[in-house]
Amino acid sequence: MGVGRPGEPPTMDAKARAELDRAVARNVALVLSLPSAGMMRHCKSRFLDCDDGGIVIESVRSERILLESLAGTGALAAVSFKSAFDRVMFAAPIARLLDDHPISAELSADALLVGFPQSVKIIHRRTHYRVALGTGADWSIRVWRMPPRARLGDRPATGSQVMAELLDLSVGGAGVILVGQEGAAPKVDPGDRLRVELSRGEQTLLIEGKMRLPARGPRPDRVRAGLQFIGLETDMTGRQTSALLTRIVGELQREELRRTRLGLVG
Repeated sequence: MGVGRPGEPPTMDAKARAELDRAVARNVALVLSLPSAGMMRHCKSRFLDCDDGGIVIESVRSERILLESLAGTGALAAVSFKSAFDRVMFAAPIARLLDDHPISAELSADALLVGFPQSVKIIHRRTHYRVALGTGADWSIRVWRMPPRARLGDRPATGSQVMAELLDLSVGGAGVILVGQEGAAPKVDPGDRLRVELSRGEQTLLIEGKMRLPARGPRPDRVRAGLQFIGLETDMTGRQTSALLTRIVGELQREELRRTRLGLVG
């Protein structure tokens, strides 16, 4: 069952709802933060399930007295958990405690019921520094869809190119605008293998990637997305590419800092 009351219009965007639904369905671990004496007590817990009344979370035995004092008062508890690339957070009231809540036909656990959140905040967790590239940047990017069994070095098929504009670059990926033809959406999906070519002058890097976090704007033919570089640690060629990317991004970062000190970057 998805998160939300039956018949109630959604109060969070589709991505946030999907992340929360997925976490509840998979019993993802979470941090439950409880208000106490003007501070917050942070406790480890996990999602159990949800029903029409709210989201069911495993109780924290060591905080039983505090939970009893909060249940039904409207006081907000904070819940945070990790997804693949993001940290997801929301606040909700503790409705009531559920003793011996059934998990399966054979198992039960003490739990607590929290209300459905009115909003969910998603914070992207980046592991690499991204350097913003302006319109006059030396680096450019070209992207093609790859068949499942194709090799990175194979000549791309005619018509497989996806027009792209480079926004930023890191060792782990790039931010791009993907552009469709004749006003249509670009022909690329998150599951596609992508052949990514970064170039500056005569220098060219060939990397396999995949699209993630596509965000459509007011124009259907332009989609902002991330390209995650993959395969950089699987063989010697990948490690050499990773080392070269590290050097390139380092140089771009130093140039960015220099421009910032000179007041050339807002």
